[in-house]
Amino acid sequence: MDLRLRSKTDKKMEIEFIGETDTLLNLLKQRLLADPNVDTATYVMGHPYLDNPLFVLVTKTGKPDAALKNAAKDLRQQFDEFETLLVRATGQ
Repeated sequence: MDLRLRSKTDKKMEIEFIGETDTLLNLLKQRLLADPNVDTATYVMGHPYLDNPLFVLVTKTGKPDAALKNAAKDLRQQFDEFETLLVRATGQ
């Protein structure tokens, strides 16, 4: 995965996700939409062979890059908790 910042203002950020699919982007979108400081979190896939997904994030308050970092941290924590539970459940 690679990221390319397409545009950024105080309240809006557009990032191109190179080589990513709906799997990661939908998780990120859902987490961001649960944040009360986020107004809009969406992405456009475009043509599957020609375009990279473009993620658009608009905040009500705060900076969009801070909201994105917080969402990534929250997702990492959830996956760490899942891994712990999976190890306990499977004994591995």
